[in-house]
Amino acid sequence: MDLKKIKKKEKKEKMPKVRLVSQKKANKALAVFAGVLLLFSTIGTIRSNVLSSNMNNVYSKIENLGNDKNKISEKESINLPMLSYYATNFMNEYITIDSEKKEEEQEQRLKKLADYLSFDVEQLDEKQPEKLVRTLKSSEVINVNETAECFLVTMQVSYHVSTKDVKADRSEKIVLPIQTKDNLYSLVSRPYVISEGIPQGRTKALSQVEKSLEIDSKDKESIEKFLQLFFTKYAENNKEELLVLMKEPEFLGNNERFKEIEKGSIQYFNTEKENMGVQLSVVFEDKETKILRTENFSLWITKTENSYFINTLKHYFTESGE
Repeated sequence: MDLKKIKKKEKKEKMPKVRLVSQKKANKALAVFAGVLLLFSTIGTIRSNVLSSNMNNVYSKIENLGNDKNKISEKESINLPMLSYYATNFMNEYITIDSEKKEEEQEQRLKKLADYLSFDVEQLDEKQPEKLVRTLKSSEVINVNETAECFLVTMQVSYHVSTKDVKADRSEKIVLPIQTKDNLYSLVSRPYVISEGIPQGRTKALSQVEKSLEIDSKDKESIEKFLQLFFTKYAENNKEELLVLMKEPEFLGNNERFKEIEKGSIQYFNTEKENMGVQLSVVFEDKETKILRTENFSLWITKTENSYFINTLKHYFTESGE
């Protein structure tokens, strides 16, 4: 065999087939691709907004926590020993009285009291019976409650009182509305007494509204009649009757009776809700010694079918029902 004649067959290379894509299919593919890009873009935007919202919430919470911390710090910065010292010294001057002392000495007492007050000391110079001697035995701060207007400092007070006809030892809870600024203290409303059974610098005095709200004369007459009834029951400490007259019954104690509403003291003011706002000063009389004591009140009352109902009661002048 002639090997030279054997030739290797060369394989022909296949040419790649070119697939033609129609314009319609190309447009469809492009639309799908654009849709996918839009979908991912939308998802990214939503995630970005959610993240931004979450971060804003986090920052808001941090800011609120900071504000709460500042409020706590403000409360903690109150100098309770100094506040207690101020209240105790005031109570000593306030309770101690001797009507048989010379006029000079009695004026000196009022002058000392005036240093503690943001209002006229004459509001504490109330009519007293002849031959009155009242001596403080002890006083102690037992509670301090912060409100929007002031601190309500509750004191447990024991004293001895004697008049021409009566000699008695008394124990009462007396509340002092006090404002504080830069570690300076000032009494901004008359002290008031609460029932034994209830747990509990210069600043602007808590004064009445400057101009009384004008109301119908018939409404005024019916409100004043209701107030006479309410404060009579309030002084009698009858829980069942007070539940009909007020939302949260409070009790005066057993030592005093309602005497009168101070002449010309009733003032009316607008409130945000359907309540009618009333401010007034009420005179109470000690049942035994006949000593008179005047207290300020702010009431939020609602008209009922036959009378009125007290939704909120505060023992000082304010237009804030919070």
